[in-house]
Amino acid sequence: MLFLNPFILSALALASVPIIIHLLNRRRFQLVEWAPMKYLKLTIKTNRRRLRIEQLILLAVRTLVVILIILAVARPVLSGGALGGWLAGRSRVSRILVIDDSLSTGYRDAGRSAFENAKDVAAHLLKSIGPQDAVTALVTSSASDPIVKEAHLEMRRKSSLPSAV
Repeated sequence: MLFLNPFILSALALASVPIIIHLLNRRRFQLVEWAPMKYLKLTIKTNRRRLRIEQLILLAVRTLVVILIILAVARPVLSGGALGGWLAGRSRVSRILVIDDSLSTGYRDAGRSAFENAKDVAAHLLKSIGPQDAVTALVTSSASDPIVKEAHLEMRRKSSLPSAV
């Protein structure tokens, strides 16, 4: 799991604050002997276990709240594999593919132009789309008039969509 703000994870040490407060604020009872005290001692003994469990649960909840707030501020990002892929499921994704067709894309480096490289990336993207995904392709010279609008994989199988840009 990646985090957009990993330096904030150092603040996880703040999760120890509720534990320290809990340990410092343990109540110390003063012994005062008087007649009704024997009934109070009996009540305290019967409720001691329940009170201890309640305090431990409250401590755990407070600590988890601090941890969750810090993790939320650190903004976790799930990758496409493993848990991220499982959580993403098979939801529909709409992609907009913008290809720069200006004169600067005619520049050749290592025998290939930038426009040819963009077409290869577009073809790779079109091969990786799922059956529910939609793709809209447009070029920068006519951004208001897309080449392909809301195309789906089923359309490609029916030969109504070109195989590559």
